[in-house]
This record gives sequence, C-alpha cells and structure tokens, in this order.
Amino acid sequence: MTDATLEVPDVPKADRYEMVDMGGSGRFLMATEAWAERLRYLFRTYVRHVHPQLGWKGPCFASVPRELVDDVREAMGFMGAQVDGEAPVGNGKHIELRSEGYYFHIGG
Repeated sequence: MTDATLEVPDVPKADRYEMVDMGGSGRFLMATEAWAERLRYLFRTYVRHVHPQLGWKGPCFASVPRELVDDVREAMGFMGAQVDGEAPVGNGKHIELRSEGYYFHIGG
C-alpha cells in the first residue's frame, strides 16, 4: 500500500499543526483535525498489536513502506505508542517499527 492508495489523503506540512490559545495555560502547537484524522487512519491501517486484548496500550508493530515511515512513526506516537526500534524487513522496501506500548512507557 502506498500513499496513493490510502483512503485519507496526505496533509501538506504547513497545514499539519496550528497554535491553539488555551486561555491562562498559554498557547500550544496542536495537530489540525485533518492531520489528526490522517494519523489515526495510518495507525489503524498499519499498526498490529501483539496482545490485542490490551488494545492500543499494548506492544505493537508496523511494517511500513519506506515513503510512509515518518508519518506512521508520528501516528504511533500520536496514539501513545512511542517507537522503540525500527529495522528494514524483506527486500528493504519496508521498515518495521516496534513499540513496547503505552503501558511500558508510563511504567505500568
């Protein structure tokens, strides 16, 4: 699957984040709704869970075409699955991203 075959289109880099005024807490850089939708879609499309009963909080991995690695890595982080490692797989056209999972990173 390449970017051209994905159902949710890419978002230009200039339109991925916006400054949001949070009142007395200050201003924060947040994902636009279009970029958040793209990240959620990439996560659902590529990420597989080692222990499905833990859902998105458990260990997971994704085998991703090289051209989508950065976006899927960001999608994993956006969904709470910080990438812990990556390695080329197969003929090198794909990269496997691995995460120990949300529970691992919060010490749970």
